[in-house]
Amino acid sequence: MTRYYLSLALRGLMQHRALTALMVIAIGLGIAATMTGLTIVARYGSDPIPQKSDKLFAVQLDAWKGDAPTNRDNNEAPPDQLTYKDATALMQRAPAQRQTAMYVTKVAVQSENPEIAPSRHIFRATRNDFFELFELKFIYGSAWSDSDDAEKARVTVLTAPLAETLFGKTNPVGKQVQLGGEHYTVTGVVESFDPKPKFYDLNHGSLSDMDEAFFPISTAVDLQITQMGNTSCFESPGDGWAAFTQSECVWVQYWAELEDAAAVLKFQQFIDAYADEQHALGRFKDTTRNNHLLNVKQWLTAAKVVPEDSKIFVYVSIGFLLVCLINAVGLMLAKFLRRGSELSVRRALGASKKSIFIQHLFEAAAVGAAGAVLGALLTQLGLLSMRGLYTELENFATLDLPMLSLLAAISIGATLLAGILPAWRVSQLPPAYALKAN
Repeated sequence: MTRYYLSLALRGLMQHRALTALMVIAIGLGIAATMTGLTIVARYGSDPIPQKSDKLFAVQLDAWKGDAPTNRDNNEAPPDQLTYKDATALMQRAPAQRQTAMYVTKVAVQSENPEIAPSRHIFRATRNDFFELFELKFIYGSAWSDSDDAEKARVTVLTAPLAETLFGKTNPVGKQVQLGGEHYTVTGVVESFDPKPKFYDLNHGSLSDMDEAFFPISTAVDLQITQMGNTSCFESPGDGWAAFTQSECVWVQYWAELEDAAAVLKFQQFIDAYADEQHALGRFKDTTRNNHLLNVKQWLTAAKVVPEDSKIFVYVSIGFLLVCLINAVGLMLAKFLRRGSELSVRRALGASKKSIFIQHLFEAAAVGAAGAVLGALLTQLGLLSMRGLYTELENFATLDLPMLSLLAAISIGATLLAGILPAWRVSQLPPAYALKAN
């Protein structure tokens, strides 16, 4: 029976082709507008590291000063970052399987090959735990050692694109490269690490450029390599780099890997006790225990990564889709009723109301399928135009298989719902309708 209804649906689409084309266009336009917005919102809200997003936690200490209430304008949330001295204390004492403080900077890079011109690249100052914490994949070599962290060693890990730029397609492990005038030894090369959104550092936006290389945070601070991200100070940091690193300025991101609920509780108890300790020393002037451990999804939600204008666009596009569906209902009713004489003859020959109803639902589904094809093409054009307008959406706003499946489901499902009324209306035509029409 399914094949029979499909054949009737396809034959029905070929009748009154102008109405069919108008319906498909209406559905396609509505679907394209909706899916363009939904795709962008879905990308922003996607889990960037699904294999362990429930084990990675951003650490926030309630370091706001009691005499600076203007800093507490974000629903009493603690700062997104830590001071360097707090980050250092946590790295030395906090009970986590893996953890790291980090910040981003730009460094002038000079290859040992004089034919390669110097250039500036994005570096992340971090600990060697970073690579296992976020599961970067090594092509050559490995991360630097714990002793390298402790001894402020001049070592670096490069991403594959930068390594190829500097050394060609050879293994560069053990070779030297100049960073900011200092010679560093390459310990490893990793594949490009560019999660979207860039959850572990949202200072420059969730779609900021990827890190191109890494070196120890102890080395970066020792060489007074300044950060490129946001800085908030509760009081004047004083003059000079040493004063800044020991100041009440927050500029360091901190992440920890906690395997289970017991580890989360233990770490939470530690940072609460640490905050109490700092309060007793006169630093953290607020006595409230508002220290946060947020896993990746919680962190992205708290940071409101999905832009408000994208949400508004989705709401508007859904409204546009509803308008298109209402128009499709009218067009389907007109199209179906034009075959009233034919349908009443079928009724007179024994066709049931149910079979007439199902036949036209199949035809509505066929319209939805055709609208899905058109909608997919128009969605691709919409995303292409968005990537042209916003360069940060390059390789981000794309229509993948799950979104294509959702597009087809929405298109066919919405058109089926829209077709219920017209299908029911024509199924109620009496067998005598053909005689009356003549």
